[in-house]
Amino acid sequence: WANKTYCKSFGQGMMIPMRSIVLCLCVLASLSSTCQGFYVPGVAPQDFEDGDVVEIKTVKMESTKKPKLPYPYYYLPFCRPQHLENTKENLGEVLRGDRITNSPYELHMNKNVTCRLLCRGEKYLEKSLTKDQVEMFEDFIKSEYRVHWIMDNLPVATKVTYDGTDRYVRGFPVGFVDATKGIHIFNHVIIIGKVHKSDDGTHRIVGFEVRARSIGIDRYSGRVEDADDMSCTIKQAEGSQSGGGMVLNSEKMQGDKKQPIIWSYSVSWEPSDIAWASRWDTYLSTDDAEVHWFSIINSLVTVFFLSGTPELFLAISFRLHLFVSTICSLIPLYNRTMNAFCAYWSTSHNYQLPSTL
Repeated sequence: WANKTYCKSFGQGMMIPMRSIVLCLCVLASLSSTCQGFYVPGVAPQDFEDGDVVEIKTVKMESTKKPKLPYPYYYLPFCRPQHLENTKENLGEVLRGDRITNSPYELHMNKNVTCRLLCRGEKYLEKSLTKDQVEMFEDFIKSEYRVHWIMDNLPVATKVTYDGTDRYVRGFPVGFVDATKGIHIFNHVIIIGKVHKSDDGTHRIVGFEVRARSIGIDRYSGRVEDADDMSCTIKQAEGSQSGGGMVLNSEKMQGDKKQPIIWSYSVSWEPSDIAWASRWDTYLSTDDAEVHWFSIINSLVTVFFLSGTPELFLAISFRLHLFVSTICSLIPLYNRTMNAFCAYWSTSHNYQLPSTL
C-alpha cells in the first residue's frame, strides 16, 4: 500500500511540472507572433534612406613592422568627439587588439561633401601640435602604422595598383616618408562609400574606401567670420618645396614653438552593383596584416593566470586541510601512548599517579 501511494504521489508530482512546461511553451508561442526582430551588426543588413546618419567608428592602429603592437586610435592626438563612447567587443575583437570607439566624422547617406573641417583650432582652421606630439606622429609614420575604421561593420580599405591590377589593403597609413621632402602626415581623407540601391529605394553599404592626402595649411581657406561654418576650400598645389603637403619636422621646433595643422575630410557616395551578401568578397583578397600574436599571447597569459589562481588556492587549502587532519589524527595516538606509558611506569615502579593527571 505504501509503494502504491508513493507511486501515485510521484506520478502526480511529475504531472505538475509537465503542465507548467506546456503552459510556458504556449506563452512563448503567443509572444513569438508579436515580437519584433532586432539588428545584429554584420549579420543582418541595415537599410539607409537618403540623409540618414552613417557612423564611422575607430578601431585601432597597427604596424606592418615588428614588433606589431596595436594601439588605440586616440593614442595619437587626432581630433576627438565631445564624448567618447566605447563599443562592446567580442572575444575575436579583443584578441585582435581592437578598441572600437566613435569618431567626429559626420556622414549622411548620399550627401557628398567637398571639404569639411574635422575640428577647429585656436585660429579657426588650424590646430597646434606640441613638439612631443609631432615626435609621436613621426615615430608612428616611420613605423608604418595604419589606421583602421569601420562603417556599418565594414572595415576600411585602400585601393592600390600592382602590375595594372587593383588590389585592396585594409586600413590606411598615418603618413609617409619622402627621402627628399621629409615626413608627411595625412591630414585629409577622402571617404568613399559604395552603396547598393534596394528595390524599395533604400540603400545598403557594400564598400568602404579611404584615400588619404597630405595637404599643407597654406592651401586651406574658409569663412572665418562664421564660427558655425565647418566647410573649407582646398586650393591646387603650386610649386613649393614640400609639394603642397603637410610636412612634420620636430627638429626645427625650438622652445615652445608649435606645429600648425588642419584636419579635414571629404565624402563621396558611389553606386555599386555588388549585393549586400557579397560585400565581403572584396576583402577576401586583401593583403591583410599578420595575426597579432602579442595580443593573443597577452590574452592567453591573462586567462591562464586567472584560471590558475583558484587552483593555487585550492592546492593551499588542500595541503592545510591535510596538515590539520594529520595533527588531529596524531593527538589521540599521543594520548593513548602517554596513557600506556604512565600505566607501565606505575605498574613497574609501584607508583600511584596523582588524581589530577
